Amino acid sequence: MPKLSKRKREFFIHLMSLLVSLRGRFNFTNLSRWGLFNELTYRQHFSKTFDFLAFNSALVMAHCSAELAITFDPSYLFKSGRHTYGLGRFWSGCAQQVRKGLELAGFSCVDLHQWTAMHLYARQTVPQQGQSLMDFYIALLREISGQLLKISKVLCVDAYFSKHDYVVAALECGFTVVSRLRNDAVLYYLYTREKTGKRGRPKVYDGKVDKNAPRAEVFEQFKTEQGAVAYHGLVYIKSLKMKARVVILPQENGKGGWKTPKIFFSTDIEMDGAQVLRGYRSRFQCEFLYRDAKQHTGLTQAQCRSKEKLHYHLNAALTAVSLAKAAHYLNQEDQQRSAFSMADVKMQYSNELLLERFISTFEIDPEQDDNSQKMRKLYNMGRIAA
Repeated sequence: MPKLSKRKREFFIHLMSLLVSLRGRFNFTNLSRWGLFNELTYRQHFSKTFDFLAFNSALVMAHCSAELAITFDPSYLFKSGRHTYGLGRFWSGCAQQVRKGLELAGFSCVDLHQWTAMHLYARQTVPQQGQSLMDFYIALLREISGQLLKISKVLCVDAYFSKHDYVVAALECGFTVVSRLRNDAVLYYLYTREKTGKRGRPKVYDGKVDKNAPRAEVFEQFKTEQGAVAYHGLVYIKSLKMKARVVILPQENGKGGWKTPKIFFSTDIEMDGAQVLRGYRSRFQCEFLYRDAKQHTGLTQAQCRSKEKLHYHLNAALTAVSLAKAAHYLNQEDQQRSAFSMADVKMQYSNELLLERFISTFEIDPEQDDNSQKMRKLYNMGRIAA
């Protein structure tokens, strides 16, 4: 990032290492206790701009494979205080109800080969006057679509976004949308037989799709990665007003019967059914990214209240997790790689930070041969997979 000043660069490097080693609350007061700067310095830097999208895009291109997909998912954050910017009532997936707090609208990149998500960009959900939540999400997608398309053209979203306006907006931006339809979605077979030559409008549809018994001549059967039987075919989706590749996945109810099948779709009619399912399931990797940021890098512990500081905090907390993955997971060979544990990374860096304070305070030479093996043991103390 050549346009980044030296002061911003040094602070960012220091902050990323501090976020993965800090113990206690992630507020400005505690940052000053464990970090190199005073509280005012942290507050001032958090109020400045930083191009997180450019930084994270470069990080993805340097450490991920070529098989990538973009995911978008809002996430609820608990926050109280009457003067916090963007405070409102948003849907909490954990509580399954609307709650008071904040919401971040986050874009992530999923490496389909290494099966992990990397943060790209997050913005606080604050609709303008007269703007609905969906209008806000569409406007955000259009704003940064140019930079996202440089990474991947596949956009994976959950069932909430399988609406006509959002899908059409994504197609206009140049994305291929992979998502899931509502269980009551109406599908029609496309009329492919020869025209009769009679007067009137030619027939377009050939009947409604029975999701429990799809026609064998239209829907091809295949097996998922989990061994389940699914069907994929080209049909017309009434709610989206377009043709799409649809995957029907039957669901067992655990009592020997069947529930309403799940319906997935891709706007790319040439996409294989297995690719549609794999693309949609990759979306859940961003949930693990949010979970690690909430538990280990203070995503939900923002002390700040202003728009600029909240924006910096949200992106910094998520970027720290991506950097930890790049340094301790993606840099290893596939055969040597185990499951990524942010808890282990946090423990290691916390031990390093504390040990460095002891070394500097007691003026110990860390380069001595006798110390190297002992220091490695101390670095790994408390880790699950030491």
